[in-house]
Amino acid sequence: MTGTDQANAVLQSEELDTKGGETLVSLTARIVSSHLASAEMRREEVPDFMDEIYSKLSELSDRGGPRPRQSPAIPIGESITPDFIFCLEDGKKFRMLKKHLRSCYNMSPEQYRAKWGLAPEYPMVAPNYAVKRQELAKQSGLGKKRA
Repeated sequence: MTGTDQANAVLQSEELDTKGGETLVSLTARIVSSHLASAEMRREEVPDFMDEIYSKLSELSDRGGPRPRQSPAIPIGESITPDFIFCLEDGKKFRMLKKHLRSCYNMSPEQYRAKWGLAPEYPMVAPNYAVKRQELAKQSGLGKKRA
């Protein structure tokens, strides 16, 4: 039995659970078969080579596999109060959320809204604080044309 035959036999003997893609076993068999088609290897080296390839693929799939969906630290409906806005990532309260998202999570408001399925008009500033800042801006004359 050649190395390619051994790889194919392993592929055929394994129970495959595809779930929309190739299993590690089938990927391993394909990689080993491809390698053996173009390079010589002693028969007794093939199982160790297959183990090495399988281990590497397992390691890579563990690192880059889909992560479970994160649930918000606080219910979305309770995340906005008159004086504070709560971060859904960690549950901390803020008057303004944008800086916290950028510094702690390297996330823009748009990314945050998309991640949590929030409307584009979901505020990044607590409502009362926004009103207070608006009043201060009007008092200082911001937004008025100069004569």
